[in-house]
Amino acid sequence: MKGGAFCPLCNRLLGPEFWNSGQFQACPACSAQVMTIAFPTINVPSGTSSIVACEAGESSCFFHANNRAETICDGCGRFLCGVCSISFGQRRFCPDCIYRSRRQKSDLLLIDQAVLFDNIAIAVLALSVLTLSYLILGLFVSLLTVCMAFVGWKYQRTLVRRSRFRFGFALILGLIGASIWILLLLLLLIPALPRYA
Repeated sequence: MKGGAFCPLCNRLLGPEFWNSGQFQACPACSAQVMTIAFPTINVPSGTSSIVACEAGESSCFFHANNRAETICDGCGRFLCGVCSISFGQRRFCPDCIYRSRRQKSDLLLIDQAVLFDNIAIAVLALSVLTLSYLILGLFVSLLTVCMAFVGWKYQRTLVRRSRFRFGFALILGLIGASIWILLLLLLLIPALPRYA
C-alpha cells in the first residue's frame, strides 16, 4: 500500500506532484494553497525497503546506525539515510533540524503560521471607531496601533511576501489619531490652568 499526503482543508489525497516541491500549490478540490513535506519512503510499498544496510568502512546514518548514509543534512551536517533525509527544494534536512527550525521560526519554509501585526493594528483602530469606544479610549487605541506597527515591522515573518503598505497605513492612522487626541486634551487643559495676572 502506498502512502499519501492530504489537503488540510478538504482532506483530498494529493498526488506525488505535490510532495516536497518547496512551494505552495493549489489543491485540485478546494483551491487552498498547500505545501506538502513528505519522507522519501512515502511512495515505497509496504514490506519493501529502499534502505541499504551499512557495511564495514561505510558511513552510517546518525539516527539509524545500521543504515548506510545517503546524504548530509544541510542544517547540522549529520549523515542521513533515505528515511531521515527530508527535501525542501534543493536542500535536505534531518528531523531534528526541522523541529528546531519550526520552534525557533528561523527558516521561512518551515513556518506554518504567523501573526499579521499589520492587519491587527488596522483592525484594532477600525473596530474602536466602529464601536464608538474610540471616543473614550482614542489616545490609547492610537498609541497601541503605532506600537503594533513598529513591532510588526521588525518581527512579522511570513512565508508569503507581503508589502509594507499596511504598516505605513496603520502607522499614519495611529499618529494622526494620537495627534488629534493630544491636541484635544491640550485645548481642554489650557483653559483650566490658573491664570496669573
